[in-house]
Amino acid sequence: MADKILIVDDVEDNVKLLSYDLLDEGYQILTALNGYDAIKIAKKELPDLILLDIMMPGIDGIDTGIALKKAPETRDIPVILLSAKDTQETITQGLDGGAHDFISKPYNSPIVFARIHSALRVKHSRDILRSANQALMEAKAQADEANAAKSRFLSSMSHEIRTPMTAILGYIDLILAPDETADNRNNYLSIVKNNADHLLSIINAILDISKVEADMMSVEKINTSIILVIEDCINLLKIKAHSKGIFFRAKYNFPLPAKIKSDPLRLRQVILNILSNAIKFTETGGVTLELDFETLGSGATVVRIDVIDSGIGMTETQIKKLFQPFTQATTETTRQFGGTGLGMTISKKLAKLLGGDLVVSSIYGEGSTFSFSFKFDEVHDTAIFKSLEDYRHSIDNSVRQKSGQFFLGRVLLVEDNKANQLLISKILISLGLSVEKADNGQLACTRVLESEKFHNPYDLIFMDMYMPIMGGLEATEELRKQDFKRPIIALTANVSNEDQQECLKAGCDDILGKPLVITDLKKILLKYLTCSTKATNINS
Repeated sequence: MADKILIVDDVEDNVKLLSYDLLDEGYQILTALNGYDAIKIAKKELPDLILLDIMMPGIDGIDTGIALKKAPETRDIPVILLSAKDTQETITQGLDGGAHDFISKPYNSPIVFARIHSALRVKHSRDILRSANQALMEAKAQADEANAAKSRFLSSMSHEIRTPMTAILGYIDLILAPDETADNRNNYLSIVKNNADHLLSIINAILDISKVEADMMSVEKINTSIILVIEDCINLLKIKAHSKGIFFRAKYNFPLPAKIKSDPLRLRQVILNILSNAIKFTETGGVTLELDFETLGSGATVVRIDVIDSGIGMTETQIKKLFQPFTQATTETTRQFGGTGLGMTISKKLAKLLGGDLVVSSIYGEGSTFSFSFKFDEVHDTAIFKSLEDYRHSIDNSVRQKSGQFFLGRVLLVEDNKANQLLISKILISLGLSVEKADNGQLACTRVLESEKFHNPYDLIFMDMYMPIMGGLEATEELRKQDFKRPIIALTANVSNEDQQECLKAGCDDILGKPLVITDLKKILLKYLTCSTKATNINS
């Protein structure tokens, strides 16, 4: 864009002559015949340069220049004085008033152009420097705020982690006390379990936000019953809602498909977070979840889940902070209600990854509505539910029935940590399996190959990935090289997409995360082993 120059001279012929020359040079030209008009035009148009005649009636060029330099909007515009009266006193007076340069009349065009070019170069360099300084100041302010937010977050995390840890350690001491009754010990164990679950959720949130910041989160698309996901979330949280004396209900806008293709784990994570927040911040009234399939203007259909509460609500300022990591609506919210300040950031990111969004509308003191939408792929030939009764009658009970049964098979558990080894083997044995143990990958390879040689093979191997002597990845690769074809399940606390791909690449058939979740373990066993109505395991 061409530079804009304001020419100020009370002699109209001088203005026209200079205008023609500068227009030929490609500049935009503004003109004024007196100082008063010059000040008005300069404030409105903000030219890049002002050529200002000194000798004018009314307000002269010196006073006009001083007025321009006093006004905030024009103080940084360079001024070149024009005059036939080029005494040292006049030049000094003009420069002291804020002018950048001085051109004598009659004009020498090359000199005029050179001085204009020089003044504009200085002006542009100053503008660039000013913009860079402004950007640096804004970046520093953002960095300072980010550091302050992270400091607040670490302080909050210290409290959030120490609180359940204090309960866990304290109640374990009580459990170990010799004079405690069996009923008290069972009650203490329940408290320990609840606090351990809470602590794990905090750790998972911290790990998830690290994935969000590293852009490492991923989603999958498998057959999913969205109603089942919602019902599981409601069953998990309804006791909490009822304990507060508030209603908690779901409204399904039928007809709805029995199955869609999406990521049930991530859907559950988002829905649980929205619902648990709604219950947390609602003291009277209640929380309603509404499920519907919405057709967009583009013709695409998305799932829309609205969670409506009658809680404390939020201001516009609080809403703007809601999806920022390490923050909650206010510090008072953190003190009163606790929490990591990460859940909404993670949920927003997951909603985007699922092809949708998470937005909120709220009235302070009256309540909030969180709207979670996401895209999905259709499942061909899936049933259509016309009512909740249809859904309940058509639930596939195979998993629920099998969960109460035992499993047939001989399992090798490869785990170097003795506590984990004892825990996992006890769980597997309780499910009817015969379990043998190995402390490292090298020993596992020896036992597996010997069992194949003597026709007494293991039906399933649980392989920890990180062990001394030989890790699980190396052991799995070695077994596959030896043509071992039976299922190997990776046991790992690292469940990022990259870690999972590394396990699968090594030859593992599936991944089971640590800490162990019984329902996930049973899904693995259902996938690879046969069920039985009674236990047939034999473990020494």
